[in-house]
Amino acid sequence: MDFYWSPSDSIDIGTFLQKHKPSLFTTDETPWIWVRGVDGAKEDPERDDKHADALLRAKKILGWLEKRLMEIDHDDGIPLRAKKGTMSKKQVRDEAHDTAKSDLKVISIDSGWTAGKWMLFPRHADVDRTWGVIATSVANGPLRDAGVKLAKVAPSRSGDEQNSTHVICVYVDDVYHLGSVRKILEALLRHGIEPSAVKSDLYTLAGIDSNHSTKLRSSIWRPNEVMNGGAAEVKKLVESSRTTTKVGPDGFIDSDSEDGKIETKGKKRVHEGKGEEARGQSPHAAPVKKVKKDKSAAVKYVENDIFGGGSDTE
Repeated sequence: MDFYWSPSDSIDIGTFLQKHKPSLFTTDETPWIWVRGVDGAKEDPERDDKHADALLRAKKILGWLEKRLMEIDHDDGIPLRAKKGTMSKKQVRDEAHDTAKSDLKVISIDSGWTAGKWMLFPRHADVDRTWGVIATSVANGPLRDAGVKLAKVAPSRSGDEQNSTHVICVYVDDVYHLGSVRKILEALLRHGIEPSAVKSDLYTLAGIDSNHSTKLRSSIWRPNEVMNGGAAEVKKLVESSRTTTKVGPDGFIDSDSEDGKIETKGKKRVHEGKGEEARGQSPHAAPVKKVKKDKSAAVKYVENDIFGGGSDTE
């Protein structure tokens, strides 16, 4: 069975989703289920041997950071608490983390390896609906319009299907291009879906997660940092998606919904406008039925500990 869909396939996206629900498959059968918004090679962008040199440079930075943190911990001249004119150990550690993050950004940009993903962690009971919305939007909807070319979902863990927390990755071409990152986030929020954070592929392959010895924060952006209005704007966009719509089990919005303007085989989806902003810093089969999106329909997931780190702001 092919777990990869692209626009040139012989079946439409709705049929593909019905046959490839992540809740019905396990990691023994496939590690990922993929949907492309444009035709292209069937490959995992995170497994790219072209970036071996950049990965080596990144690991050297992490080695420097680990050594620097050990020096800070053993330096009796750096106080635990800040004094007048003297930084605390935490402040010096944060400074080292900032230097490493800056250096990793330079490596990404210099090597052209800026790709990454918005990540979500839906529960097993939610994954088919959430993935259906995201996949159809990537295939021909707001997410594709926002620049998303690829998304994937992990099926259930073998032997623990009902308790699985799934991973969904919505790929971003440039995690440091704040305008592009924001456009994709806005499309997700207008679908009623709030992701956890953006993580770069460089960070993933360098092994930067909550278990990393340096405790370096493993996410580039979180939603509140991307939107100009912060948490209030994130909440506003999610709540704006809570209108009465007709939602089918395949994730499509029915054609008489006020939400949809993009047509696909008699059904429509949310359409979002376009915008662009340069790199910068931080400042939505079976017969359908009408449902009212309550608070639980705005799928907000607790950050998986993959995004952990040592900073107090985590």
